[in-house]
Amino acid sequence: MRNLGVGAVLANQLGQILLIRRRNAPQALRWAIPGGRVEPGEALVDAVVREVKEETALLVDPGPVLYIAELAGRQTDERLTVLDFGCRIRPMSPLPSVGSDALTLFWADADNWRKLPLAAGMEELLVDSRVRDWLQWA
Repeated sequence: MRNLGVGAVLANQLGQILLIRRRNAPQALRWAIPGGRVEPGEALVDAVVREVKEETALLVDPGPVLYIAELAGRQTDERLTVLDFGCRIRPMSPLPSVGSDALTLFWADADNWRKLPLAAGMEELLVDSRVRDWLQWA
């Protein structure tokens, strides 16, 4: 069975990426970008806006797809295709705060993310040239 997921690559003015520490299995206590599963009938951009709002309270405008990952799902025979969008925080958005699947939030820079226990697929995403360009990490 194949399912779709989305993620949000969010940068602040300092070029740091927003990571959340996951609350729930299967990636509990690991760091990842905000995101989650696409609901049946939901548009991809609507899913990324919803997931970011649920997990961080931020309002975002999705931009281009920066990265596509194929991950194992929760079930043995399940595969999850995740499309990670570059997103801009909307002017007048609330400050980020912990939401549904987040224990805490962290703005990581081009180096300090390497010290964190990352969720599956996050290291590959954070070294990808398109993602690093979006974050303006040389």
